[in-house]
Order: sequence, then structure tokens, then C-alpha cells
Amino acid sequence: MDLPAVVVAGSTPEARSAVVGELLGMGNRVLDVPDESYLVLRHGESRAAWAFLPGARQPYPYSASFPGADPVPGSGHGEPPPRPPRRVELSLPAPLLTSCTLVEAPVGGAFGLAYNRIVLRTARRGGALLFTLDAQVPPGQAELDFLAAAERVTRTVLFALWTGGAEAPPLPAFRDAIVSRVPGFAEAPWFPVAPGAAGRLRQALLDWSGAAGPDGGVAGTGVAGTGPRRRVPTAVDGREAGWEEVLDRAVAAAQREVREALTIELANLHQRCVQDIDFGGGCAGMPAALDRELHALALYAADRVGAAVAEVTRRVLAHVLAGEAHDDVLHRVAAALRDRIEEDRPGLARVLLVTSTSGAVAAVPGAVAADALPACQTATWPGVLPPLGVGLSASCYQKWCDEKADVEAARRWLRDAVHGTELQLQQALAERFEVVRQVLRGLVGDAVDHGLLLV
Repeated sequence: MDLPAVVVAGSTPEARSAVVGELLGMGNRVLDVPDESYLVLRHGESRAAWAFLPGARQPYPYSASFPGADPVPGSGHGEPPPRPPRRVELSLPAPLLTSCTLVEAPVGGAFGLAYNRIVLRTARRGGALLFTLDAQVPPGQAELDFLAAAERVTRTVLFALWTGGAEAPPLPAFRDAIVSRVPGFAEAPWFPVAPGAAGRLRQALLDWSGAAGPDGGVAGTGVAGTGPRRRVPTAVDGREAGWEEVLDRAVAAAQREVREALTIELANLHQRCVQDIDFGGGCAGMPAALDRELHALALYAADRVGAAVAEVTRRVLAHVLAGEAHDDVLHRVAAALRDRIEEDRPGLARVLLVTSTSGAVAAVPGAVAADALPACQTATWPGVLPPLGVGLSASCYQKWCDEKADVEAARRWLRDAVHGTELQLQQALAERFEVVRQVLRGLVGDAVDHGLLLV
């Protein structure tokens, strides 16, 4: 059973790390990780750190000298590849971590579109966002835009102001600046934090985690829980209702809508990465920018596909059930779909890994490989379909690490990489929609034949 998670983001990495250190009673940065890596802090009896990389089938032991860490004993791994992990998980014997998991957002790419999507999606799944500010740095437009987006998707938001021991922290002024842009945070709790003084914030997180329960109390995953199940009969003329044709049309329409949406997203993604080459990190920074964009794209795709599958299910059940398909029925069918897909089609869980060869995208199968890609992994994936991750191989980072790399060559490689990703992603999504169609056809067919929903 997962603990609720608190995602920690903020205006400066120094303030964010200081607040996290004080919460855990360490008084300083807990662990140095690459600028692009999420730091996940979990409870453990002893200190241990592991790095999770796209394409790797197992995590690597992590230290500040990574990638020079020792390989996993008996795993056959050599030295880890020279690309930043998507996340580093650190276990600590800190009391707070027995109640909740902390996820420290990375430094790189702060408050860009892709970064915001990843952080807020993680906070929505975990249950809470802790936004930290530095008393020396008033919130800017990027921070305010991020918080405006957070108000729409995150249930619980807390603010921590790192004062560094200042006698008169500017808390009212900072709060007013944020509330003027995001009025919905007028009642959000604020906590000044100084060296040795994080007790109120720590207690607030303990109180929240106790009330939230596992997974932060987040609903709407599409998978049912336990409880009594009422009988759900089908319509007498269910066989004549044409539900199979309804299913086929609904799946085709859903796949078309998702395909078109992802084509637009990939075009915008490509444009942002070109701009980053020209005006941001240059060729050397392109792999990190593209990997972050692909991380966000995978989350966006999962949400779109999940919503599409739910709508297909609702439309088909409306044609075969004697009454309205209420949420409990939809959840039961979603849970049955998930169980059958997990049992019959385990190969759907995979990673699409962009390689340094122009346009080549490799498929790395398996749930373990896919588990390396989220910013914070939970015990189970949060939907009907297994995870589909997208990321860059280490060879991409090696290819463009030279600051003097040819810009035109980088643009061409980027274009081919995005095109190759689109082809592989669309193929993977088509396979997933077909699996949903087949499994849902079996579930609904059984219900029609027996006159009763059997799940």
C-alpha cells in the first residue's frame, strides 16, 4: 500500500532543498542529484540510494559520484550509462517518511510547459504540492503561472517560506502577490521555515497524510476498490442493440482523436526543442530538453488514452445495460479490463527509447523497464492499461555533449527523432486500442449472453 506523496517545487533550488532538509531533521541538502533528476525520499531502516534510468531493466546504486557507483551485486551490470536518471530514490530512517513520501522536483527546466505538466501530474497522483519560496526572491511570473495551473489540478497546496533566519520574513507580501494572481489560494496555509524551525510544517504534513490515506486520497483512477456489488442486468434486446458496431465505432473514433491530439503535441514539442537549441541550452542541452518533453508527452498520452477508454466503455454499456451505468459499474468494468489485460497481454508495458541513430526508436518491453521512467513510482499503475514510457538513451547524450556540435545537424537529428517517436508511439497506441476493443468485446459479450454483468 502506497503512502501519500508530497511533491516539493519552488522558486529556487536552494530554498527547496533547505526546506526538505529541515523537514527531515538533516539541516542541509539531503543528496546531490543531477539537475534533471527527481529525488524521491522514502522511509528505510538505513540510508540507500538507487538511480532509475530510461532503458535500464534494473536500478543502479547511486552516490554523489554517479555514474561511477558500483553495479548491482550479481546483476551483470557494468558502469551505468552517462545520462541523468529520471529519478533517484533515497531511503532514510526519518520519522516523517513513515507517513508520506517526499518528491523533490529537479532544478533543470523549471516552470516550462513540460516541467509543469510532470510536476503537477505527479502532485495530483501523490495528493499534495508543497511550494517553497526564498525570502530573498519574490515570486516571478513563471512561478505565478505555475501556481495558477496548480490550482486547477492539485487538491492540496501548502506554502513554505525559507527565511534563512531573517528576523522579518516578507510572508504577507509574498502571499498577497500570489493571491492576487491565484485567488483560490487565499486560504492556503503558509509556514515560515528557518534553520532548526520546521516543526509546524512537519506537523501539518503529518496531519494531512493521516487524513489523506494511501495515494493521497486521490480518486478517479478508473480502477474499482472493494465493496458490495449490486446486480446489474442487461437489456432484454441487448443482442439486437448493435452494441458490437457501437464498440467498433467508438474505438475507431477514440483512436483517431488521440492520434490527432498527439500529432499536434509532437509538432509543438519539436518547435520548443528547436527554440531551446537556438536560444537555450544549445546542442549540448538538447537531449535533456527532449527527454523532459517526451516524459511529459507520455503522461499526456496516458491521460488522453485513459479518458478515451472510459468514454468507450460508457458508450457501449449504455447500449446493453437495463439501467444507467453509474460510476461503480464503470469502475467494476475498468477493473476487470485491467485484470484481463494484465493477465493476457503483459507485453503492453514497455519503454520507447530514442537512440542516437537518426530516427531510430527501440522498444524495451516489461513493466520493470517502464517503472524507471515516472518521477515517482507507485505500487500499481493508475489506470486500465499498463504504462508506456518514452525517453532518450544514454547514447543521445553522448552524441551531443560537445558544445561545438553542428547546429544544423542537431536540428536534423531532432526532426528525425521526433518523427521516429511519433511512428512508434502511434503504433503502440493502435495496439492498445485494439487490445481494449477485444477485451471489452469479451466482457460485454459475456454480460449480454448471461443477461447480467458478470464482473
